[in-house]
Order: sequence, then structure tokens, then C-alpha cells
Amino acid sequence: MTDWGSVADWVSASATVAALLAASYAARVAYRQLRVLEDQEEYRQRAEKIRDASRVAVWVRIDAMSALPELRYVNASGMPIYDLVLWVATPEQTFTIVYVVDGPSAESKTMVRGTDDLQRQICESTYRPGWTQLLESGHLVCAAAFRDSVNRRWFRDFHGRLSEVEEQEDVGTRFAAHRVARFPRDSDTDGSRHPGPAG
Repeated sequence: MTDWGSVADWVSASATVAALLAASYAARVAYRQLRVLEDQEEYRQRAEKIRDASRVAVWVRIDAMSALPELRYVNASGMPIYDLVLWVATPEQTFTIVYVVDGPSAESKTMVRGTDDLQRQICESTYRPGWTQLLESGHLVCAAAFRDSVNRRWFRDFHGRLSEVEEQEDVGTRFAAHRVARFPRDSDTDGSRHPGPAG
């Protein structure tokens, strides 16, 4: 006759199996919670990393007085930015403006010296488009690259999207790729680069 064990043995075995199942379930719950915490920490670190850079923006509009493009900017980070390069692009032409440093500005305002440099480059060229029509049709756009106060490099594209620039990457190459994507069938003539302080 087969010995199936005593009732106590069955109870003990059942309790062991239940304990193993409970431990397995608890481990799965703990793992999921850990993943959530890791994701939250990664998001927090990312948000902290881009906090200052995300508060910097540059765009182009048409100056009502001169009917030429005007650069506007805001730097609400409270910290200066460095090595600021601005590209004002149309399907036929790109104008490049370089700043050594640009101080904080919580309110949006005209980038005076950058606008002066841009308009000087335009006046020295033979390029005479309808600027308002270009802007309204999305064919007058601005991109920017800069370093933040902790020496990270950033690129803000024609759509205003911000991305970090790898240390070995050339920002001019990144701009060129975005320009080709924006104006795929058009050639480009670069404007000259003139360093200067913020306006």
C-alpha cells in the first residue's frame, strides 16, 4: 500500500508551495516597481540636464521698419550661453551669425547686434526675395547651436526641437543635414561669419 504521507506533511508541502508562489509574485511586483523608479529617475535626470538649454530660443521675424528679417531671442535660464551660432536659411541662401557669449534675458527681445549683422549680410548680397512671403510660407527659418553654462552643446532645429550635440560632432554638419531635409532640392550659399557680443 502506497504511503501518501500524513495530513501534516500535506499541509506543510502546500504551505511551502504557497510561500514560493507568493515570493515569486512579490519579486515580480518589486521588479516592476524598481523599473518605474529607474524610469522616473532617468526622466528627472534628463529634465535637469536640459532645463537651462530648454529655456533658450531664437527665431526670425520680419522687421516692420526695414521689411528685413529680424532675430528675436529669449534666454530664461538665468545663465549665459556661449559659442552661439545662428543660421537664417531660405531655399536659396543661408546667413550665419556667430556670438561669443549671450547673456540671460527672461523676456523675448530683438537680438540687436545679431540683427544688424544679418541685415548687413543681406544688404551686401544680391539676394532680394520677398521676405514676408518667405516667412509666411515656411521658407524663412532659423536654427541655432550653443554651449550651456556646464559646457554641454545643444542644437535647436528649424522646428524648435532641442537636441544635445555629441562632443565629437560638428554643429555645422548637423545644420547642413537639417537644411537638406528642409529644402531638399535647393542649393546653398553660406553667409560670412562674424563673432560679436550679444545685442
